[in-house]
Amino acid sequence: MSVNVDATGLGNFEIIVRTATIDPPSMATTVDGLVADVAVSDVAIGDAILAIPPYDTVNIIYQATAVSNGVLDVNFYNAGTGTTNLASATWTFLIIKLGSA
Repeated sequence: MSVNVDATGLGNFEIIVRTATIDPPSMATTVDGLVADVAVSDVAIGDAILAIPPYDTVNIIYQATAVSNGVLDVNFYNAGTGTTNLASATWTFLIIKLGSA
């Protein structure tokens, strides 16, 4: 799915919705983890990416970053007080391409 938007002052941008299955690592308190090289079509360096998990991620901070065309990394940080092991699941990614359309 793709939507083209003309936002006053921002110019045109495109929002693309994609999914990918990822398996976050088990993380002890205040430990970070990385899921590297997740294949996601249409993603490119310079895109803004919003990662949307399919479950509760209380105390977990996460960020998706494009590392090359069609590939992103998802970084995790456990800000909680105990070990967290999120399940492998299908996440949704909103890819925002500025200046498109």
